[in-house]
Amino acid sequence: MISDSLICKLLQDGNPVLTKSSSRLRMYDGSVMRPMGVINIKCQVGQTKKLLQFQVVNTSKEPLISAETSLALNLVSLNRNEAKIDREIHNIGTNRQEVSESLLTKREIMKRYGDVFDTLGCLPGELHFQINKDVPPVQHVPRKIPIAMKEQVTKKIEGLIEKKIVAKVNEPTDWISSMVVVKKHDNNKLRICIDPRDLNKALEIPHYQQPTIEDILPKLSKANIFFSIGC
Repeated sequence: MISDSLICKLLQDGNPVLTKSSSRLRMYDGSVMRPMGVINIKCQVGQTKKLLQFQVVNTSKEPLISAETSLALNLVSLNRNEAKIDREIHNIGTNRQEVSESLLTKREIMKRYGDVFDTLGCLPGELHFQINKDVPPVQHVPRKIPIAMKEQVTKKIEGLIEKKIVAKVNEPTDWISSMVVVKKHDNNKLRICIDPRDLNKALEIPHYQQPTIEDILPKLSKANIFFSIGC
């Protein structure tokens, strides 16, 4: 990303030719910026030369390049042992002074801790939603489900009930949201969710300060094992 004023200065052209851009740039604060266009610029760092594509925007900010481009221009380096990361992880004891020298393979991890991966994890406590009573409740009628998917949808719902992810409601309720059923592209399985747009209008959302990446990174300075959670 580069500003239009800097492009004019670099090219010494007050009206540089830009190619139409279909991209939408999402900023750190969540706002969306529409580029004025795209331009290719030859960049050189030391002996490394690259033809880079920049999104030209109307801003006074400094140019911004991606991590991939930074690596290609040797501005940053990434040091890691790919084979070791893929093959094994360190088994670290609870005492930081005692680090086990043994290595656990993926197969050993699945064998020892298979129960962790077989079930869904549940967080303790109850979740409470505060609803603005001045907003009138909305009750959607059920959406039609294709006949070819009905049996699969029924089995999916029964499985969710059995796992206590959802519960049957057999009594009158003020709010009814539409159920949405979609098929996953990778494995053709069903994903069941709801359309809560009307309900969201009535929810009173609590406001609290979210931690930023600058707050979190110092706490990870001595960490060496990371994992991600899909929600």
